[in-house]
Amino acid sequence: MTILIGSQFKDGVLFTADTKTSGLNNDGSHTGDYTESIKISQMKSNMIIATAGLSLASMTAKILRTTLLTENNLNNIETLDFCKETFQYTFNNFKRINPYITYTDGLGMLGGFDKDLGQSFIYLLSSINGFEPIKSNRQLEIFAPSEDIELQLRENITLKLPQVRTPIDLVPIFSESIRKINHESVGQETFSCLFYFDHHEKEFKIGKYSYDKDGKLK
Repeated sequence: MTILIGSQFKDGVLFTADTKTSGLNNDGSHTGDYTESIKISQMKSNMIIATAGLSLASMTAKILRTTLLTENNLNNIETLDFCKETFQYTFNNFKRINPYITYTDGLGMLGGFDKDLGQSFIYLLSSINGFEPIKSNRQLEIFAPSEDIELQLRENITLKLPQVRTPIDLVPIFSESIRKINHESVGQETFSCLFYFDHHEKEFKIGKYSYDKDGKLK
């Protein structure tokens, strides 16, 4: 179970996630095995995606990236519909072919900047509601293994907010907050993606930041 943290600011978004991917049994219990993986990537010219839950979610994100990262004529609404349909197709067929697997949770967090509207956005697509895109109205979105962990993350981040002057200041804060979580499915290493529209240069820019378990920038 991954921790995902998403934050919106005027011209873009910041996503942070731990890099631990745990092996799961059919019922969602842990096998004890794990690998390290990056769960955030650019999906479209104006959008990034982060995933959590069943590894099928990250595989679906790869399909979306392959399909959408090239130049295309889809607007944001059409892109969200395509994402919903793709997640529905992969997860519904997975459940149909593998009825004995009871753990089928998945989440996609999409974020970016709409040049036509002049504003940033975050959408959540979850298996809980059939991957219907839900627009976030909160400055901070957190996906965690439990409500208690989510609350702990919010408290840790809130305490550090007075130090924040620019969005990049949130990167080490999000990373540190995740490292403070003691849970078998949460890793100590993190990856962050700062994605925004540069109005001066009229182009999208992306910053990638990896921290090790000791809080050192790689």
